[in-house]
Amino acid sequence: MKLSVLYILFVFLLLGCSQTNKSQNTSAPVALKPSKAKIIAPHKEQQNTLGYQQSPINIPSEYQCKYTKNHLVDFHYRPSHEKIINTGHTIKMEYEAGSDVMYDRAKFNLKQFHFHTPAEHHIQGIIYPMEMHLVHQSTKGNYLVIGLMFKEGKENTTLAKLLKDTPKHQGKINSDHLINAANLLPQSRHFYTYQGSFTTPPYTEGVRWLILQEIIEASAQQIRLFRQLEGENIRANQQLFDRVVERF
Repeated sequence: MKLSVLYILFVFLLLGCSQTNKSQNTSAPVALKPSKAKIIAPHKEQQNTLGYQQSPINIPSEYQCKYTKNHLVDFHYRPSHEKIINTGHTIKMEYEAGSDVMYDRAKFNLKQFHFHTPAEHHIQGIIYPMEMHLVHQSTKGNYLVIGLMFKEGKENTTLAKLLKDTPKHQGKINSDHLINAANLLPQSRHFYTYQGSFTTPPYTEGVRWLILQEIIEASAQQIRLFRQLEGENIRANQQLFDRVVERF
C-alpha cells in the first residue's frame, strides 16, 4: 500500500515538472523599451524556413567586428517630391527616380525610406529610440538597405518638413514640397556592414545592410510623433550564426 502511494506521488511530481518546463520553453519574447538595455534574446522562429541570414541583429563590439578598408560608398542623392504614405505600420516616403548610391562599384537606386520606433538594430546592446531605413535596389534586383539611428537631441529640420506633410491616419499624400535624403545623412561615412534580410514578412534574405556608425539627432517631440503614428513596429533581434560583421 505504501509503495503504491509513493508511486502515485512520484508520477504527479514528474508531470508537474514537465508542464512547468513546457510553459517556459514556449513563452513569447518580451519587447523591450528603447534604452541602454541588455541584448534581447533572438526571435524563436523556424530557421529551416527563414534561413540563417536574418535581420535585424545586434551589432557586436568593435573588437568583434572585422575591420576592412575595401568597401567604397558614394552617395548621389537629389531632392524628391514628397510621396508620403502612412501605412498604419510605418511612415514611408517613395523616392523619385534619379538618386542612387554606389557600393563597391555596383549602383543601387534609392526606392524609398521608412522608419521604425524604436530602432530594430542594436549597437553593442544599445537600443536607440528610432531607426530609418533607406531601401535601394540594383538593376539586377539586388537590395541594399542603409540604416540610420536616431537619438534625442535637437530638432531635425528635414524630419520637421516630412512630419508636417505626413497623413495623421492611414493614407497617402503627394506634395510639391521637396525632400533631400542627403540632408539626413551624417558627415561621417563610417559603416557596419553584414549580409541579412528584410525585417518585414516574408523576411527575404540576400540584403546587404550598411549601418551608419554616427548617430543622428531628432527632438524628443519628433520621435514621439513618429511613435504615435506607427507604434512599436519592430522585429526582434535575430541570431548572427556564422556571419561576420565588418566595419569600415
